[in-house]
Amino acid sequence: MASVDVTDQYRHMDVLAFEARIRDLGHEVAAIVDVERGVVRARAGGPHDVEWDDADCEEIPGRIVCHNHPGGDSFSPDDVRLAWEFGAAQLRAVTPGGVAYTLGAPERGWAALAWDEIARLGTTCAEAIFTEMEEGRLITSTPLHLIWKEVASRLDVPYSPE
Repeated sequence: MASVDVTDQYRHMDVLAFEARIRDLGHEVAAIVDVERGVVRARAGGPHDVEWDDADCEEIPGRIVCHNHPGGDSFSPDDVRLAWEFGAAQLRAVTPGGVAYTLGAPERGWAALAWDEIARLGTTCAEAIFTEMEEGRLITSTPLHLIWKEVASRLDVPYSPE
């Protein structure tokens, strides 16, 4: 079941205005944003996720999918899978501290990458990072950022914290 539709609260906002409004919320809110028209669809979810329905997902291709991460870290594998599966132009997650993580579509398009390859690289990088954390060789509050930074680098996909 899809999360609560809150489109009317954010309709036509650009990405930066939307991020400013959701940054400090204690639950996730996500929007599909058209560069020219602003927010075209928005949903409010739980503390860790937003669920889209089929009609929402039809709005994603070529647009920005933007949401907040109350926990302060980068993308979940489900976030990236959504962008890959539906052809988002960009994926964004804004944190309470004001960092906006961005993952752009590959220059060759998402279809040029197999999800299995993305998932395999993500798992490999996650295992290495979490092992380093468990063994005390790495201290970080943003392990997902480190994982996606490495995966994006290996796949030549634009990724950055802003």
